[in-house]
Amino acid sequence: MKRRDLLWLLGAAAAVSATPGCARWRPEPGRCALENRDPVIDVHCHFFNASDVPVRGFVEYVALGELREEFFPRATDVQTKGLFNGLIAFLVDILSRGAKDAATEARRLRSGQPLESASTAAQRKTAILADAIQEMDRRARGIETFGRNAKGFDVEPDYPALMEQLARDAGTPQAFSRSRSLSRVDALGLATDLQGQPSEMQRYISFALLLLDDREAIAREYLRVFAPKGCVSLVTPSFLDMENWLGSSSARSRLPQQIEVMHLLQLQIARTTDLHMHSFVGFDPWRAAAGGGSLTLVKQAVLDCGFVGVKLYPPMGFQAFGNDKIKFPKGAPKGIEAALRGLYAWCEDNDVPIMAHAENSLGSLCGYGHRASPAWWRKALDGFPNLRVNLAHFGGFDELRPQPPAKECRENDFSGKAWEFIIGETIRVDGRDNLFADLGYLYELTSPEFDDRARSEIRGYLQQFQSRYDPDVRHLLYGTDWTMIAKELDNNNYMARLGAQLTAAGYTPEQQQNIYWRNAARYLGLGKTDRTRARLHDYCQNHQIDAGWLSAFDQ
Repeated sequence: MKRRDLLWLLGAAAAVSATPGCARWRPEPGRCALENRDPVIDVHCHFFNASDVPVRGFVEYVALGELREEFFPRATDVQTKGLFNGLIAFLVDILSRGAKDAATEARRLRSGQPLESASTAAQRKTAILADAIQEMDRRARGIETFGRNAKGFDVEPDYPALMEQLARDAGTPQAFSRSRSLSRVDALGLATDLQGQPSEMQRYISFALLLLDDREAIAREYLRVFAPKGCVSLVTPSFLDMENWLGSSSARSRLPQQIEVMHLLQLQIARTTDLHMHSFVGFDPWRAAAGGGSLTLVKQAVLDCGFVGVKLYPPMGFQAFGNDKIKFPKGAPKGIEAALRGLYAWCEDNDVPIMAHAENSLGSLCGYGHRASPAWWRKALDGFPNLRVNLAHFGGFDELRPQPPAKECRENDFSGKAWEFIIGETIRVDGRDNLFADLGYLYELTSPEFDDRARSEIRGYLQQFQSRYDPDVRHLLYGTDWTMIAKELDNNNYMARLGAQLTAAGYTPEQQQNIYWRNAARYLGLGKTDRTRARLHDYCQNHQIDAGWLSAFDQ
């Protein structure tokens, strides 16, 4: 069963996972998978906040991208769309309030001012949630029936139904009435109750509130949850540069500002914790083809700002190769293929890793998920055989397991050869030793709420992958996909649960060491004579940071 088919069940399970009476539920620190303190590397995570993304498009296509019909399975199609579109509007309203843009946070980091306290942040976000609830209440008072399409929605958001659902999820169904407006006191009470009563909606509300934090607070929450007691030594958070493809809104923080704030945050984290952080900069070939200076920004980030690589997001609408033969959305510039080839040539010449979303999911238009296929990377590597590439979201084997048909867009259906086996053939048959794949957000395998039969199937396919294509386990990487995985239950124990499932799949402790850090050290280029290692060494020295931590990767 796929993740989206169990969301309702997971929401019910969430109700027993929190401490009753808490104003806001926070996960406990997770368990380490490796006990001998080897340098675990998380190659797939994100520390961006709401100002770094186009909010409307991010909510609709990324945060909620797979859930339109499945979110409320007991409603009719029209009811589902109305309620779901109301949720989109609600989350967009939350995310449009209060997140510091990159320039503002950069000024704070440069000045040495501390983060706001946890209690102040909690009060601020509760007030923002109450503001959004009151806005939805006002909208509910003016929309009683379907018939007038709200701007940008195919079906009008059903705000009364949304408010009724929020009140039920808060455990106070009487809080919303269509006959009277919601007072400020009642809105604050509803906001507090929503954060203390986990439900399906609450998970997404909490995720939205997390993205209102400073990037430093998000990074420190990662450290608290995923890297307690030094579990993780190195993280490589990546950007999402996608606003040209989504078309509904723009990010408030420009890319140069995002690069600057992440550079300053890298230094802050290195100086105040045991964690080292070096980012992947986003590259949008649309922006590059339109003359947006994307490659110049990539060069600045990697050569001057301590970044380790480049992040691509093909399901927005482009392929790794062959873009001259496909159709793009209206307004897309010519030269997308040339922009990608220019990036590949520079990355290959300078030994700079590339990371790409490689799952049939989260496409910006019908069928665009298929543009993330590793088959296009196989063709790209024919022309650029020495590229270091990580294809993210490995391990679901969706093409080999029964999947429900897409309700709105059948072009999104899963079919054909498993993408994981295409990756394996590219590694083994084509001899691409620098091709890797990360296990980020592999919740079908790691969640205890999923059907064990599905997990057993995935373990079997992982065994097949190893025996056919990667007998020494030299090409799989550890990743969490934090903050995106913050929407899921028990995400704090992702590392330990992944390790348990790998053990059940027959992966030895030595092979798991490869997955948790050795393969990532090869992929990133952290060996003694590698160029990424040299760039990071110089970056640390230039900013008075001890570069001795790099010696952990000498072998």
